[in-house]
Formats: sequence, C-alpha cells, structure tokens
Amino acid sequence: MRRMASFGAALIGGAIGGLYFGIVSVKSFALSESAILLEIPSFMEDGTLNLLHTCIGLL
Repeated sequence: MRRMASFGAALIGGAIGGLYFGIVSVKSFALSESAILLEIPSFMEDGTLNLLHTCIGLL
C-alpha cells in the first residue's frame, strides 16, 4: 500500500466511531449494513438523542 498512514487513520477512526456507537447504544430502526451518511434517517426516533449520537459517531 502506498498510503499506509491514511489506511491506519481510517482503521483507527472506524474503531473509535464503532466504540462510541456501542457505548451510547445507538439503535437503527431500519435494516442497514453500516452507518453512512445516506442512512442517517434510519436512526431517527422521537424523544431520544439517538440521531445526535449517530452524527457524533460518524464524525
């Protein structure tokens, strides 16, 4: 791989985002494979901070 530092940064970022999702128990309300920007509406729920936690985890 030519850009090993970029690959490592992507791995670390994915691990941190996944850890955050697990700690705050983010729930998806639709069948989805992963958390990408186009699937943000599947995390919406009334009366919870689920959508906010999803946006933080994706950052």
